[in-house]
Amino acid sequence: MSNLLGNFVGLAFNVGSNPVAVASLVPLVAAGLTFIRYWNYDPETHPSNVENVFKEYDFIVVGAGSAGAVVASRLSEISNWTVLLLEAGGDENEISDIPSMCGYTQMSEMDWMYQTSPPGDSPYCLAMIGDRCNWPRGKVLGGSSVLNAMIYARGNRYDYDKWAADGNTGWSYEEVLPYFLKSEDNRNPYLTKTRYHNGWSYEEVLPYFLKSEDNRNPYLTKTRYHKEGGFLTVQESPWRTPLAVAFLQAGQQLGYEVRDCNGEKQTGFMIAQGTIRRGTRCSTAKAFLRPVRNRRNLHIAMYAQTTKVLINDHSKRAYGVKFVRNGKEQMVRARREVVLSAGAIGSPQILMLSGVGPKDHLESFGIKVLSDLKVGHNLQDHVGLGGYTFIIDDPISFTRKRYQSVSVVMEYLLKESGPLTSPGIEGLAFVNTKYAPEHGEWPDVQYHFAASSINADGDNIKKITGLRDSVYNTVYKPLGDSETWSLLPLLLRPKSTGWIRLRSKNPFIYPDINPNYFTHREDILTLIEGIRIGLNMSDTPAFRRFNSRPYKMPFPGCRQYEFDTDEYWECSIRQFTFTIYHPTSTNKMGPSTDPDAVVDPRLRVYGIKNLRVIDASIMPTIVSGNTNAPTIMIGEKGADMIKEDWLSLRKMLAILDGHTKKYHKEGGFLTVQESPWRTPLAVAFLQAGQQLGYEVRDCNGEKQTGFMIAQGTIRRGTRCSTAKAFLRPVRNRRNLHIAMYAQTTKVLINDHSKRAYGVKFVRNGKEQMVRARREVVLSAGAIGSPQILMLSGVGPKDHLESFGIKVLSDLKVGHNLQDHVGLGGYTFIIDDPISFTRKRYQSVSVVMEYLLKESGPLTSPGIEGLAFVNTKYAPEHGEWPDVQYHFAASSINADGDNIKKITGLRDSVYNTVYKPLGDSETWSLLPLLLRPKSTGWIRLRSKNPFIYPDINPNYFTHREDILTLIEGIRIGLNMSDTPAFRRFNSRPYKMPFPGCRQYEFDTDEYWECSIRQFTFTIYHPTSTNKMGPSTDPDAVVDPRLRVYGIKNLRVIDASIMPTIVSGNTNAPTIMIGEKGADMIKEDWLSLRKMLKV
Repeated sequence: MSNLLGNFVGLAFNVGSNPVAVASLVPLVAAGLTFIRYWNYDPETHPSNVENVFKEYDFIVVGAGSAGAVVASRLSEISNWTVLLLEAGGDENEISDIPSMCGYTQMSEMDWMYQTSPPGDSPYCLAMIGDRCNWPRGKVLGGSSVLNAMIYARGNRYDYDKWAADGNTGWSYEEVLPYFLKSEDNRNPYLTKTRYHNGWSYEEVLPYFLKSEDNRNPYLTKTRYHKEGGFLTVQESPWRTPLAVAFLQAGQQLGYEVRDCNGEKQTGFMIAQGTIRRGTRCSTAKAFLRPVRNRRNLHIAMYAQTTKVLINDHSKRAYGVKFVRNGKEQMVRARREVVLSAGAIGSPQILMLSGVGPKDHLESFGIKVLSDLKVGHNLQDHVGLGGYTFIIDDPISFTRKRYQSVSVVMEYLLKESGPLTSPGIEGLAFVNTKYAPEHGEWPDVQYHFAASSINADGDNIKKITGLRDSVYNTVYKPLGDSETWSLLPLLLRPKSTGWIRLRSKNPFIYPDINPNYFTHREDILTLIEGIRIGLNMSDTPAFRRFNSRPYKMPFPGCRQYEFDTDEYWECSIRQFTFTIYHPTSTNKMGPSTDPDAVVDPRLRVYGIKNLRVIDASIMPTIVSGNTNAPTIMIGEKGADMIKEDWLSLRKMLAILDGHTKKYHKEGGFLTVQESPWRTPLAVAFLQAGQQLGYEVRDCNGEKQTGFMIAQGTIRRGTRCSTAKAFLRPVRNRRNLHIAMYAQTTKVLINDHSKRAYGVKFVRNGKEQMVRARREVVLSAGAIGSPQILMLSGVGPKDHLESFGIKVLSDLKVGHNLQDHVGLGGYTFIIDDPISFTRKRYQSVSVVMEYLLKESGPLTSPGIEGLAFVNTKYAPEHGEWPDVQYHFAASSINADGDNIKKITGLRDSVYNTVYKPLGDSETWSLLPLLLRPKSTGWIRLRSKNPFIYPDINPNYFTHREDILTLIEGIRIGLNMSDTPAFRRFNSRPYKMPFPGCRQYEFDTDEYWECSIRQFTFTIYHPTSTNKMGPSTDPDAVVDPRLRVYGIKNLRVIDASIMPTIVSGNTNAPTIMIGEKGADMIKEDWLSLRKMLKV
């Protein structure tokens, strides 16, 4: 962390060319310290960098950017697929997380730092050093979603419908909408209640945007175009200047609507939506990789630059890749597919180096051509005029001087709000020039509105744009601390296209990037129209009240032209050519009849098997808006295509249902089902599990690790006990007698033959004796059975003799006591009135629902979900979890008096810790230790069978039990901080137990103290009559459950478990009953008699 802090301070000293005053360092260093803390404690901790990759994976994904992170995350959802994600860069850092510092990551180690080649006959970027445009591209987990201004814009439905109309089946707007929605968690409630349809037109691709989005704007989640619960957080910045409102008002005064431009229609003005979470950047690495970082089938290799796809010359099948890491070339194989997600520059470069590209071009470098395709052609980008500035009089704009202060930093630290949460772009607009289609619904110019201009942070903008000092000093430096605002007018659908070409066979030499800006005349004319609409905007009443006027200082190369002539604006555009780095379309998607297509509509590279491209390079034409959201959508849709292609319906269903037919059946005595009622928090619990990287699965199926809605022994909304399941149906059997209120006190065993022949029991105060012709079976449980055995002379010799009991078989009865134990009262608070409270559900209507419909809250046992998770102490293979969660949509405050009674909780503890919660909305977890290493005992306290035995579970005598539980508790904190629970503002309840006040919350000491205070068991004692082979000195019964040394005596209950099972013990105990009964039948019935029965 010290290196991070040093880097941060170093950055602070270098943000300007003049020495930085000590005061200006305070907010920067404070922010640095915050994110160092965030790095350490953020529940979504960073993915691990796998140093030693396997020789082979099912899928290799090249590039962990806006698409690649999505693809790897989604493919690894199939637990029996192995996925390798190769990233040339490293991980995000504390600087990249701060929205207002988004410019500082560009031209850093996280940036490929590409530049365009010098222009030809159509000049551009003439104000930049060497006439070259800087083209930042992310070289980091999350790719360009770590460098960009976080704008979330999907484009226009007509973009996608045109894709589909051009032969790209499945890519219409309605067919992509689900994929936008799949990722979205939108926090604008009035936007999430509308419907959507299901294919590459706008309607076909919109689903794929949604698939990854996690939108936090509550008013956006009530429409068909947004939803909640995805991985990708989308919301407006929590802070903006008053000029943002003026921008919207100006739009209305120009005749445009203020609308959600990601909704039904795009034309209009809006407050910018962004990929922002808790006031920080939500990159695709944070959204899609951190939550699944613990998946054992996903490996992420950082600082690993892919140099070539390995393709068999004869079969034309991709079988792996070469990459360089730490200066060493390595090779890894792919069993199924290689997926290129290296972006619109990286993917075509890798393809060409691998022999896929234009034949003449590749042969000029001596590269063997495996598929002659127009790779690198069709390059498109959004381009416009930079530095388009307006001056105002009021001190309301965004200036570094105004907002670099301790108070601003503290607002950011404490409230996750304030100016530091703003990426600088406060508003977006989509407008029509005279060159746009007449229907007005496919605008051709986009505005990015900022409440500042280059003068606000000129040194950094100079650096990231490559602006010459002479231009900056002449045009922008004179503005000083002037109050300004600016527009970036961008050409949405340029007719000029460029190319990506190799400059060398060396993969470490950047390719030739030529965007060919403005080679088509209409591009210049459209931009000039868009610039003039901006002048009109400045002249609306909304901006005139601030005395807004255009800044008229010309660029040095344009002084010969009069302001606001076409010549002036064309010169300005060619001087300060500004792109916000949206390169696309260099591996064009198209049908097989398209001579320019590189990939088919399922993103498979033509002519090469098992190779796909899934990133922005596949767009047939650039979308009309920022490209990050569409690229994420392409990742979502591409990953689904791979799943569809590789999983037959049968395999898909088998994976999804955990092969349920093998693990479940109908027709038995015991009814098992989910409760017919649950709170909305149960769904959040499952979503949180997925966001933590676990699968939602039947944990009673093929694999246990994961999250599930609790299954229970429930029948028609009521308890299905073993009495109801197994005794009531056979109550009329004449050969079965059931004697209640009859307490067994002793097994009768012949001293000489050591054969059990009956029992003594007491009923109605009278001792009775009954004989058994064949066997006595003890099923009195893990406490009762060892007590009865010891009272009958079967047990530890020294212990029995101390009570004067004659020893008939010296066995370790009562030893090896095990139980599931955890932390009780582990509570979280939420804001929404959706939890299970006694006040809410104790009503006549609830009772009537139960009586009449056998449904409603009374059918719920309180435990709505179960999960089985792995701490670092669990086996590495990940399939034997060591912590179980019981999830409840309530806590002790919901029914405190009863819980006090059944737990024995002291009044003083309850009144101090839980009573203050009152009627608060809560949920809770019970983290349980599944395989404790501490064991206890059951011992007699008396020869009197009516005096309960000495029960000592010896909890936590083995140190690892405490450490494992603490790990499990912290996974619970991470769960509360997933998007699924954050949408309810979930946070841990931090009131300490009276005996733990000396410890700081979330330290190991705090949790250990809490565990030892509110030690909670859900009463799973086992293993006190251990089953084992004759060679086991601790065994009490053999594998057929016969007591060693005593004939005709068995134990059939939970006490025989050698070790406690990893889960609730009722079902295993019933299983032991079923198996034990079959063993008795086998031992006493000849084969003929068995068949007869």
